[in-house]
Amino acid sequence: MTRKKSLKAKLTRRTRSKVKTDKTVYQMFRGMEAKIEEHPFLEDWGNTYQSLLRTALNDRQKVLTETEIEKTYQKRFNIQWAWADSLATNASQVYEQLVTAKENQIEQIETDIKSGLEKVEETLTDLENAYEFPTRKNTRNFEKKLLGVRAKLARIERKKRQLEKLKNNSRLHICWWSKKLFNAQHHWEENGYSSHEEWYSDWQKKRGGNFYSVGKGSVDGNNPVTKIHHIEGDLFTVTITVPCCY
Repeated sequence: MTRKKSLKAKLTRRTRSKVKTDKTVYQMFRGMEAKIEEHPFLEDWGNTYQSLLRTALNDRQKVLTETEIEKTYQKRFNIQWAWADSLATNASQVYEQLVTAKENQIEQIETDIKSGLEKVEETLTDLENAYEFPTRKNTRNFEKKLLGVRAKLARIERKKRQLEKLKNNSRLHICWWSKKLFNAQHHWEENGYSSHEEWYSDWQKKRGGNFYSVGKGSVDGNNPVTKIHHIEGDLFTVTITVPCCY
């Protein structure tokens, strides 16, 4: 007999803390899926938040630390500390993911280059033996194999240039929606748009529409600006504090 999980069990998971201690510390995360009545503010703030997040990531890459973003954005964009804190945290998370992705990409390219050179070396050794001691078997497709070596070396050279560019470019790049939609601007008619302006409007909508808020267990509703209270059963209320700029 399969035991049915409670709602709390379905929405709860435990994860090991990133903070290094002598004793393993586990944190509890609770997720919630909810249907919220449609409201113009949710879409408007979602679009504004995503725009501010992109700005925060740019500032994070330049000079500002997470703490500096949190402090300066309150006055710069006229938002409460909690919203600035959410933006700073969110931007740092994206920044760290991009740094890790770049490191992994560099490692992968280096591995590909090393592996490719080893295969080329093996093939050249076989071809040299075939040239010095030709037999019907080892000279079969000799020219084709030689062309294959040249093609592999050309690919390795391209990867070397890609690697050099990655290492020398400190700028981290991210596509905030999809490359397919981004590239559609160059062929907007073929992708169903009547003008570049129509594509741009769709691009802006796709990149917005959601926001992030850092919780805090010591405050009412477990969040300074997005308070959640349990009523009964699966029923909750959510109260969002509108940013000062609105």
